[in-house]
Amino acid sequence: MKVSAIVVAAGTGTRLGLQSPKAFVSLAGQALLAYSLRAMGRVAEIDEAIIAAPIGMELATRALVAAFLCSCQVETLPQNIEQALPCVDSQGVIDAIDA
Repeated sequence: MKVSAIVVAAGTGTRLGLQSPKAFVSLAGQALLAYSLRAMGRVAEIDEAIIAAPIGMELATRALVAAFLCSCQVETLPQNIEQALPCVDSQGVIDAIDA
């Protein structure tokens, strides 16, 4: 069975009163997204990851993915979860994680 994970990281940060995307807010020196990616990287059963990234932050998202999550197939999209779901190539388990 194929296991897919969707990381919802496209939030703008406005509810936090920020001018930058929430996934890239630094906590203890690392972007919030890095924590989600590191946790996902520890789950060997994940075959595929879809990262719904903030528009305009695709390259920064790919850099974090390369640093923290390299054991599965990854697709980075400037979209939200509704647009990311059809990209999942899975008939098995899908888990959505809010970065």
